[in-house]
Amino acid sequence: MKRLGIKFKIIIYAGLLMITALTLSSFINDLTFKNNSENLTEEAVSFRTNYFSEAMEKTISNIEVAGNALAQGGTLVYEAYKNNPNLNYREYLSKYLIQYILTDKSAAGYGLWFDKEVFKEDPYVGPYAYRDGNEIILTYDYEDPEYDFQSSEWYTKTLPSQWDREKPRDGFFITDPFYDEILDVTFITMGRTISDNNGKIVGMVSCDWTLDFITDLLSNVVITDSSFPFLLDNGSNTILYHPDNNLLGKSIDNLKWTKELEAKKGEVFLQKVVYNNEKHVIYTTELSTGYILGFMVPDSEIYSFLSAIRRNNLIIAFALILFSSFVIYLISKKIVNPIETASKMIKEISEGEGNLNVSLKITSKDEIGELSRNFNIFVEKLKKMVVSIKNNVNLLGNQRDELISNSEETASATTQISSNISSINTQVNSLDHEIMEIRSGMVRINEAVETLNNSTHIQASSVEETSAAIEEMIAQLNNVARIVQDKKNVTKTLSETMTIRGEIVSRATEANKDIVGLADQISKMSKVISDIAEQTNLLSMNAAIEASHAGESGKGFAVVAEEIRKLAELSQNNSNNIAAITKEILKKVDIAFAVSQESEKEFIALSNEIKETIRALEEINNNTQELNQGGEQIVIANSELTKVSQDVKDEALNIKEVTNKISQAITKASQISSLVNSGISEINTGTEEITIAMHLVEEIASRLSDATVDVKNEIDKFQTE
Repeated sequence: MKRLGIKFKIIIYAGLLMITALTLSSFINDLTFKNNSENLTEEAVSFRTNYFSEAMEKTISNIEVAGNALAQGGTLVYEAYKNNPNLNYREYLSKYLIQYILTDKSAAGYGLWFDKEVFKEDPYVGPYAYRDGNEIILTYDYEDPEYDFQSSEWYTKTLPSQWDREKPRDGFFITDPFYDEILDVTFITMGRTISDNNGKIVGMVSCDWTLDFITDLLSNVVITDSSFPFLLDNGSNTILYHPDNNLLGKSIDNLKWTKELEAKKGEVFLQKVVYNNEKHVIYTTELSTGYILGFMVPDSEIYSFLSAIRRNNLIIAFALILFSSFVIYLISKKIVNPIETASKMIKEISEGEGNLNVSLKITSKDEIGELSRNFNIFVEKLKKMVVSIKNNVNLLGNQRDELISNSEETASATTQISSNISSINTQVNSLDHEIMEIRSGMVRINEAVETLNNSTHIQASSVEETSAAIEEMIAQLNNVARIVQDKKNVTKTLSETMTIRGEIVSRATEANKDIVGLADQISKMSKVISDIAEQTNLLSMNAAIEASHAGESGKGFAVVAEEIRKLAELSQNNSNNIAAITKEILKKVDIAFAVSQESEKEFIALSNEIKETIRALEEINNNTQELNQGGEQIVIANSELTKVSQDVKDEALNIKEVTNKISQAITKASQISSLVNSGISEINTGTEEITIAMHLVEEIASRLSDATVDVKNEIDKFQTE
C-alpha cells in the first residue's frame, strides 16, 4: 500500500483539526452567546420593570407629600376658625384643594373631610376637587346628610368611628376599590388624618385614584411591541389594570396565570407561562402599597434576534473553513517540495557512521539552497560542539562534588526564605482585610450622605410651602387688625354719644320729678314744655340715626329713641290743650317719669355693654398684633432654616466627594495589596519548588557522573578528525 505524502497529511490533518476547532469554537461561542444574551435580556427587562416600579413609587410618594401638605392646610384653616368663628373656612379649604390638584397630577382627586361638630355651623364639611378630562371640578355634593360620608367605608378606613380622637393615627391608609354612585366611577382612596395644634384628630384628607386614572398611567407603558403591563391588588383580589378593559375591577381569579405569581418590594421575579397558546415571561415586583406591578412579554420578542445572529455565525464559520482549506493547500505545496529534496540529502549523511566531515552541495539559491547551506553550517557547528563536549566531559566529573555542596546550602537558604515569605503573606492578608473594612465603611458613609441630601431637599420644599402659608396668614391677620381697629373707633364714638344721651335722659328724669312737684304751674310752663318736646323729638331722631349705625348692638337704643319721639309728639299735642286737661297732663307726666327712669336704666346698661365691647375689641387687636409678630418671626426662622438646609446639603455633597476620593484610594490600595499578595504567593510557591529542585539536583549530580561516562563513550563514536 502506497504511503501518503506529507503534503496530503498536512492538508488532511490540518483541515480536520481546523474544522473540528471551528465547529467546537462555534458551538461554545453560540452556547455562551445564547446564555449571555438571555441573561442580559432578562436583566434589561428586569431593569425596565424596576424602573417603571420606581416611577409608580414616585407617583405614590407625590400623593403622600400632597396629602401631608393638605393636612397641614386643614389644620391651619381649623385653627384660624377657632380664633375667628366668622371666618369663611370653606373659601380657604377650597383654595387649598384647587391649588394642589392644579399643581400635582399624581392623583385623580383630593378631598378635605371633617368630623361632626368640628365646624358648629355645619355638621358635614367635605369639599372635594377632582379632574374631569382637562377640567378641574370642585363639588360639595358629598356633604349631603343622606350620603353621610362620615360613615362611608373610605372614611372609616382612615378614621374609625370608635377611634379615640385624642390619640394620634399616623400614616396613610389605602382602601379596596369601591364604586362611587355620585361620580359613577370606581375609586381607590389613600387617606391620612387631620389634627389640630394640640394633636386632636378633627378629620381626614383623601387622595384618590380611579381605575380610569390608573389606565392613563399604565396604558402607554411598553417593553416590547406585544408586551403589556398589569396591576393587581392581592388584598382585595382585584385587577386594577389590564389592557382588556372588561377585566378592570374584576377578581384576580379570572387570570389563570396569576396563581403562582411571586412579588417582593425592591426585587423583580421571573415566571414563564403560556398565554394565548404562546410562551411568555412575566416580570413582577411589589409596590409599597402592596400592589403587584408586572409585565407580560412574549418569548418570541425577547429572543428573536438570537436566531438571526446564530444563522449569520454558521455562514461565517462555513466560509472560514473553505478559505482556510485553500490556504492550507497552498502552504503545504510551497513547504513540502523543498523539504523532500533536502530529506534525500540528509538521508545520505545520516546513514553513514557519524562522519561529521561531510557536507551538502549547494546547487541553487532558493529555499532548498538556503536549507543546504544551513545544514552545512549545522554540521560544522555540531562538529565543534562534539569536540567541546569531549573536553567538558572531563571537567564535569570534577565539578560534581562542588555542585552537590552548593545545592545543599541553597536548599537551606530557600527554606529560610520560604518561612519569611509566609510571615509577610500573613501580614498582607491582614492589611487586605482592614482595607476591605475601610471600603465598607466608606460605602455606608456615602449611603448616609445620600440619605441626608434627600432629606434636606424634602425639608427645603416643606419650609417653602410653610412660609407661603404663613405669609398668607399674616396678610389675613393684618386685614383682621384693620377691621377690628375700625370697629373699635366706631364703638368709641357710639359710647361717647350714649354718654351724652344718658345725661340728657337723666336731666329729663330730673325735670319730670320737678313737674310732679309743680303741677300748679303747668299752665304757665306750657310754652316751656312745647320747647322741650321739640328738642326731645330732635334728640330722638339723632338717637335713631346713631342706633341704625350701631347695627345689632343699637336695637335696644333704637326702641328707646322711638319711645322718646312718641313722648315728644304727645307733649306737643297736649301743650295746646294744657289748660283744659291739667289732671290728664299730670297722669301723663307720671307716665313720662316712669319711662324716663326706665330709659335711664337702659342707657346705663347699654353704655356698660359698649364699654365691654371696646375692651373685647382692644384685646382682639392686641392678640392679632401678637399673632402677626409671631408669624413674621416664623417666616424669618423658616428663611434661616432654608439657608441652614442648603448649607447642610452643600456640606453633604463635599463629604460625598471626599468619601469618593477615599474610596478610590482604598480601591487602589486594595488592588496593590492583592497584587502584592499574589506576588508573594507566587514567590512562596517558587521557593518551595526551588527547595524540591535542589534536593533533586543532589540526586541528579550523582546520576550525572554516570551519564558523563556514557556521554564520553557516545561522543567518541563521532569522527571529528
